[in-house]
Amino acid sequence: LLLLERSVTGLSEPELRDLLGAGDPLPAAVLSPLLLALEEALAERDGLLGLGHQSIRSALRQRFASAGTDRAIHRRLADYFLAQFTRVLEERAQSRMAMTRSVHRHPTTTQGCQ
Repeated sequence: LLLLERSVTGLSEPELRDLLGAGDPLPAAVLSPLLLALEEALAERDGLLGLGHQSIRSALRQRFASAGTDRAIHRRLADYFLAQFTRVLEERAQSRMAMTRSVHRHPTTTQGCQ
């Protein structure tokens, strides 16, 4: 819940599964009952889950938040999204390299096209 409390815009279910898993995404069969039980406390906007009430945010902060916990949650979110961003950049770079190789292997010629 602290991950949802600290996320600015919310988290998608796959992001939440990734963040809660230990190396591998948390199975949907494990997360789904938890989300169902928390249904009244959660809000979904544009496919992102967040906490639906300010009172829930406040209660979580009072009960669990400390300077160390806060830093750890922020670090976990930052590391996760940095890794996601880096992965996307690497995939795009590989795609561009593959397209460049393909163009060099099959150059178009303008001879005979007069």
